[in-house]
This record gives sequence, C-alpha cells and structure tokens, in this order.
Amino acid sequence: MSSVLKPSYEMIDSGDLDNHWNIKILDGKYKDTTFKFLEVKFKESEDELIVKFNYELIETPESLIIKDLAEFEDILGAVLHDVLIGLSERTDGKNRNDDTQELDS
Repeated sequence: MSSVLKPSYEMIDSGDLDNHWNIKILDGKYKDTTFKFLEVKFKESEDELIVKFNYELIETPESLIIKDLAEFEDILGAVLHDVLIGLSERTDGKNRNDDTQELDS
C-alpha cells in the first residue's frame, strides 16, 4: 500500500446477523461513503505480510463516481490497518478466550 492518508471514519453497527460493522468515511474525497469489509485474509511472504480484503459498498453520495479504484481501495486498506491496530492495542495482544481469572468462592 502506498502512502495514503487515512480518513476519519466511524464504525456503525449494521444490525445484521452477519457480525460485520459498517464503516462510514467522514472526510476527504470519499466523505459519506459507507462500506463493510466482508473477508480479510493474511498471507505471509518472505519479509512481509500481505493483506487482501473484500468489501461491499453500502452507500455513496449521489455525486460520487469512483474513478480510481486502486486509490479508493488504498484508502480502505488504510482504514483496515487502523482498525486492526486499534483492536491489537485494546486486546494488548491477548486472546480474550484464554484470559481467565479464578473467581473468589
């Protein structure tokens, strides 16, 4: 991914049973575009981690025409990176299923 400025965004509960969150871009060229990541895959290469993702556009402003798909997907990649870093920081690298404590009797 090239050097792309991550836009401000908000995560919105989709209300669906698929457990995906919608993400709304709040500023920049793609302001008011809402999408969700469908599938995220990680593949290790020799010296790098390759991330591939699928997404679904939920809503775009009527005036928006995505002319440069590579640029748009770079921006989505920057958002995904930010979401993953935030998740990593909140869980402090712990698997929450394995974080148990003994209860007082």
